[in-house]
Amino acid sequence: MPRCGDRCDPRWRTRSHRTGRRRPPSALHWSLLFAVVLSILLFPPRPTKAQTTEIVLHSFDAPKGGYNADSGVFRDQAGSLYGTMEQGGSIGAGVVFKINRDGSEIVLHDFRGSPDGADPESSPVMDASGNLYGTTGLGGAYNRGAVYKIDPAGNETILHSFDVSDGEEPQYGLIVDSAGELHSFTGGADGGSPESGVIRDPVGNLYGSTPLGGL
Repeated sequence: MPRCGDRCDPRWRTRSHRTGRRRPPSALHWSLLFAVVLSILLFPPRPTKAQTTEIVLHSFDAPKGGYNADSGVFRDQAGSLYGTMEQGGSIGAGVVFKINRDGSEIVLHDFRGSPDGADPESSPVMDASGNLYGTTGLGGAYNRGAVYKIDPAGNETILHSFDVSDGEEPQYGLIVDSAGELHSFTGGADGGSPESGVIRDPVGNLYGSTPLGGL
């Protein structure tokens, strides 16, 4: 048998060997653990980006279905989308459209030019009753732009025709307040060439900006 000297004597083993207890971690162990935790905090793993897939809901049939979309769309509670095309339609003056959930298009209104509207450059808004409101850059009684309404049955009404004295060629959408009044921006003597619409605070104040005009 190999000789092992005192190592074979059970009394040689330490208390940790006899009781099954492990020695406490050394300072090196704590340093390594601290370094790992710190690296996770400073450089957390980046979440994997979810893959997105584009679905073409509808391809417009120009010129009848409209073309040259200058604005976005909005979605109603049923999931239908609404918007405008600046050009297209029967005489090329633009259309207001609706895209159903199955991707089919309905032309809600085909603009015919003055005294009707023409060249809508912003998407319409909808009130609680389902009426659509919007602006056209041209058309109206003076061919300086108009504000229109389309009721749920598809009937269009010109609510206002601009005549330069009160603005012209509105390019941006409307907002509807709680009283059903419409607000937007056309510029004027104290500002010029607005490039965006307005917003309304809870008190009823309107805010907007113009790149020209002022002091």
